[in-house]
Amino acid sequence: MLTRNAIVAVLSNHSSKVGITMVNNLLDLKILVAKKPDLVFLGMKFIPVNPALGFSDPNKIWIADYLDENSIAYTGSNHSAHILELNKPLAKRRVLEAGLNTSTFCVALQNQTQNIADITPNYPVFIKPTNRGGGVGVDANSLAYTFKDL
Repeated sequence: MLTRNAIVAVLSNHSSKVGITMVNNLLDLKILVAKKPDLVFLGMKFIPVNPALGFSDPNKIWIADYLDENSIAYTGSNHSAHILELNKPLAKRRVLEAGLNTSTFCVALQNQTQNIADITPNYPVFIKPTNRGGGVGVDANSLAYTFKDL
């Protein structure tokens, strides 16, 4: 709440039409789109059609995609970017395919025995889940200085 109020306060210095629209379902999103805002600050990624399923809802509505379909500018990332956020190996491949430099990486499956010959990184290395974003799954054990730590 503090963040959204701070954004409103700053934008109010530059525009007379600044407001907050809470989006909890498809109807709320339709109301937002009907207002035809110049810019939407995204505070969430999607709306589950079935709230009981949450992230697992296969029919979730990706807010950025909905705004794209209605030609409304927004801050944040679209659905494609979120897919890459939740699939680190795919994201790394896309970066390499684009001809950009990125740090070397390897994918090790949990509970799979690794041989030191199979993994030869330059230590220290940073370890994170391949299917999480926003720091979820990162903790004090995410930094390895040796193969044993890894």
